Amino acid sequence: DVAARNYTQRQQTLWTWLHHTVDYSAIEMVPGTALVLLFALRTALRPRHLVIGILLASTLTSAPFVMNRDRVAARQAEKETMLAYRALKTGIESEADRLFTQALTRNPRFAEAHQGLGLLRKSQGRTPDAMSAFTHVLDLQPAHSAALFEISSLLIRSGRQCEALPYLLRLDAAGAPAEHADLVRQSIASFSATCSPNP
Repeated sequence: DVAARNYTQRQQTLWTWLHHTVDYSAIEMVPGTALVLLFALRTALRPRHLVIGILLASTLTSAPFVMNRDRVAARQAEKETMLAYRALKTGIESEADRLFTQALTRNPRFAEAHQGLGLLRKSQGRTPDAMSAFTHVLDLQPAHSAALFEISSLLIRSGRQCEALPYLLRLDAAGAPAEHADLVRQSIASFSATCSPNP
């Protein structure tokens, strides 16, 4: 009876530790790792081996080949960005704002989340913030055609055609969307003549 009670107590200690320590959502097992982890847990349930087993299990569950938090965060950011675009499309701006912001907190280098946030700020009339978001996109992906188009459009609308010209040239080189290709080339021709120091 004493041995059984001790075994049960070790079990409870181990599972309490697992519950508070291991992030199951971030664990990705490679072949064979599950068996080694199981061995560590079985070791922890033997007399005098509780600490050894916990240390071994702790090492396994924190190793790079078992836990990849960055990958989990990136996938979650993609999901939140998709939901944010859907909210933006249906006009629920507060939800889109929350989701884009949350996605960028998880993965600050996710270009599509910056792009979406820029579109949201543009729809809100917050032009400087929209420009900042689109600029972040280009910092991550210099040939991002949608961001190049949005920055060009915002600059042209504010009467800054000569500042828009370099972005239009980059957009043409990257491949402007088919529906805007002719307009982009016409704008380049017009602004090149206007902005040239020697017309």
